[in-house]
Amino acid sequence: MGETKVTIATRNPKVLYQTVKLLESLEVGFSVCNPGDSECDTANVVITTEDEAWSAIDSRIVKVGPDPDPDLTAIEVKMRLLGIKRPSITAIGVDPGMRIGLAITMDGRPVHTKTVSSPVEAAKLTLDWLYHVTKKYSEGETLVRVGTGSPLYSVLYLRGILGKITATRIELVNEHHTTVGGGADSDQSSATIIASRHGRVPSGSDILIEPKEEYVRSLKQLFARLTDGRRSLTTGRARSVLTGGTSLEKLLDDSN
Repeated sequence: MGETKVTIATRNPKVLYQTVKLLESLEVGFSVCNPGDSECDTANVVITTEDEAWSAIDSRIVKVGPDPDPDLTAIEVKMRLLGIKRPSITAIGVDPGMRIGLAITMDGRPVHTKTVSSPVEAAKLTLDWLYHVTKKYSEGETLVRVGTGSPLYSVLYLRGILGKITATRIELVNEHHTTVGGGADSDQSSATIIASRHGRVPSGSDILIEPKEEYVRSLKQLFARLTDGRRSLTTGRARSVLTGGTSLEKLLDDSN
């Protein structure tokens, strides 16, 4: 993928800086030119701003706003590099845990992956990705497949997306044999495998979890980590989160 031609065509310094950083992080080879330069004619993918785009029908063009979203831009760039135009099935795989891996696949092909440390952030990213895909490629089917290997993190994630997704099927996937090695990106690899597996539809019991001491302790550690040690969670509030009396998202918002 690094040899494929991507061109950034913009005079906007902020957009240029952010897209250069993004493509470098993706290890995608690229060049830079002004909008409309001849170099744009030979590129496989052209990234430009909505104001500078010179064509509304050129499928190679990825139009970005004044503050490009790195994940959504990456998805659009990689779709073009992979030759995906109108995906019939888009699946987001989620590997819950202390490090939560997310992967988006289209028609069975891995498109983009990411790792986050918060089930709240993972849920928000999932909703953002789904909104983008369903808005641009509404004729396709969308799925969210969630691994069940970590009960606490699976429940916290599911609570963040259930009831907020329309026209999207959620499946719970057995994580057996989804761990590939133990490298820094193993959670992303697991999420990619999860995205490819069929699962079962969640029931009401799948968002319930007993307030066991081990879960109370893990939730306290998670809260301290997400607040950079500035705040601590009482046992009572931890139990309230586990039993559904309050949400982790609300407690994190209150701590800011």
